[in-house]
Amino acid sequence: MISSDMPNIADNMQDWIYTFDAVDKKTWIAQIEKDLRGKSPDSLLREWWPGETLQPVIHRADAQDSVVRLPDALFANPPSIIEYIDTSKSTPDAIHVQIMGALNYGAEVLLLHCASLKNNPLDQWLDGVHLDMVEVHIQPDSLAEASDESLIKFLEKGIKIRIERSIETSAEKDIAAYAEKVNTHINALRFVYKIPGAGKWDTTTQQVLNMMLEDLKAWTNSGRSKTDFFNQTVLVLESDAAYFKHIIQTRVLHLIWMNLLRHLEINQGQNDVSWLETHIRDLHGDNPDQYLIRASAISLATSLCGSHGLCINPANKENTAEFYSRTNRNIHHLLNLESGMYRGTDPLAGAYALDLVTRSWTSRIWDGLRIEK
Repeated sequence: MISSDMPNIADNMQDWIYTFDAVDKKTWIAQIEKDLRGKSPDSLLREWWPGETLQPVIHRADAQDSVVRLPDALFANPPSIIEYIDTSKSTPDAIHVQIMGALNYGAEVLLLHCASLKNNPLDQWLDGVHLDMVEVHIQPDSLAEASDESLIKFLEKGIKIRIERSIETSAEKDIAAYAEKVNTHINALRFVYKIPGAGKWDTTTQQVLNMMLEDLKAWTNSGRSKTDFFNQTVLVLESDAAYFKHIIQTRVLHLIWMNLLRHLEINQGQNDVSWLETHIRDLHGDNPDQYLIRASAISLATSLCGSHGLCINPANKENTAEFYSRTNRNIHHLLNLESGMYRGTDPLAGAYALDLVTRSWTSRIWDGLRIEK
């Protein structure tokens, strides 16, 4: 039985100061060596990922630069729920069932992948879908066979057409040629630059962004504006399993993007432009439970860093229960409704250990970009 004369814990919590006395670096290192039983902190040196050394001891004194704080607008809303559907693996009726199921569970963007835009049963797929309430994007493997008539059929419905520009495959044509093909529906184009999460990430990212800048040059040489190009560009970060690395990668892409806009004197509104997405794929032979855990961790990292969209792709295993698709989709809702972390401010601002690596990667990538004003 609780005594009525016990102190009020809530009142005492009001007086609790959530700080600790500062410790200088020398004293801190001495305590670490003591805890390591005399070993040097260098004994903890490891690689976070290929070519990137983990610094095991980072003191506040090492963080001399200002805090990396991302714009508040990035944290006003959770990432959009993107539902990926491969239209080549099912019948039109089955695709329609998938689409309606995704919308029933809160999908906000439908990303339909297809081999080409030729002879697709679009009306059957989207039967009963209110296109004024959901974004529909279609991403073909190739636009080479698409006739003007088939393109217009998509564009007149307000469907966005994604054109993937990847260093893994050669680009089909000068990016300005796509604008000529869609004519007055130019704003429906989305140029997608896929950035793999694994490997020598700073080098790969630099290559992808330089390809983007070459496309920008071709775009402006055709008489179109830089602002329109950036408003129609989407960076897709394909995540691996490294939680902290994904946080750093996302923050680096934000910084690079904002500095590009500043350098090119582009004023891009923060509230109505969606340019950074995380795509999580089953690339590791995970069983559905392992994939669910990895997707949850990376989704958290994505949300903590202000990405605009989150796409958890279905597991590749055959006959994976629909339960897992629903559960993966519900990760978005849990982060949004139960975490309470969308408060309109960067939750990781001031994490100086993350800042140091973020600044290092940002500088290395930026120094290798071929930027023209």
